[in-house]
Amino acid sequence: MPSFNLNQIAANMKRLRALKGVTIGQIAGKTGISYEVLTRLEKGTETKIAPSTINLLAQYFEITTEQLEGSSAVERYLVTGGRKIDLSDYSEAELTEIENFMVFLRWRRAEEKRVREQEASEREQQRAQREAAKSVKSFTERLALLGPNI
Repeated sequence: MPSFNLNQIAANMKRLRALKGVTIGQIAGKTGISYEVLTRLEKGTETKIAPSTINLLAQYFEITTEQLEGSSAVERYLVTGGRKIDLSDYSEAELTEIENFMVFLRWRRAEEKRVREQEASEREQQRAQREAAKSVKSFTERLALLGPNI
């Protein structure tokens, strides 16, 4: 049985699953690979894996087995905004840290957006309350002009 870089497969599987927005259960259902094997594989605790399992996962994610294993040079680069960042000299632990930091940045961006939207909503409510107060004041002033005979 050929040996695979299971740590790299685990990291790639986690990343690909997040990109595709699927659960381990969904992958198990589509590929026939057991949920337990997929869980151990993604956690990096699986000690042996059959080539057929690698092939099924690569087919599911629509990539080559080399890309799943991370042996493709393309997988060792982060390309964004016209920049190509070489990741080949980072350890798997460092790559996981980078990935976790990117997840944190996305969370922080979403949280900042949520706060901005909440503040905008509160400002809109305050504006609406001021407008309502002006309308009531205007109505009572017009009512006062008509005099007490009403």
